[in-house]
Amino acid sequence: YPRINKEVANINLTEFIEVDTMSERKIKMIELGEAFVALPGGPGTLEEITEVISLIRLNLINKECYLMNIHGYYNHLEIFFDTMVKEGFMTVEERQKIHFVESIGELELLIEKH
Repeated sequence: YPRINKEVANINLTEFIEVDTMSERKIKMIELGEAFVALPGGPGTLEEITEVISLIRLNLINKECYLMNIHGYYNHLEIFFDTMVKEGFMTVEERQKIHFVESIGELELLIEKH
């Protein structure tokens, strides 16, 4: 796979969209996405999924957000969102659009449901 800046790009896809900035990348993903799934990742992944969650909370997009909690990777983040509800920084309804799943099967079921 060729290196594009710091990322490794898989060009053997049905469609490959290249953008110049991370901001453009997020805009394009949000524009094209039907649902949002975050795999375990670093700060960029966290920043992207957090922006999506904020847009959902502000009712700027009406979609669901799924975090693949493989081996408990997102356990602390799930607790943090629950704390936001407890402390009044997020409503129960907003929190219900953020799903932590542990398998592809669970992800598929939830996506079909929503």
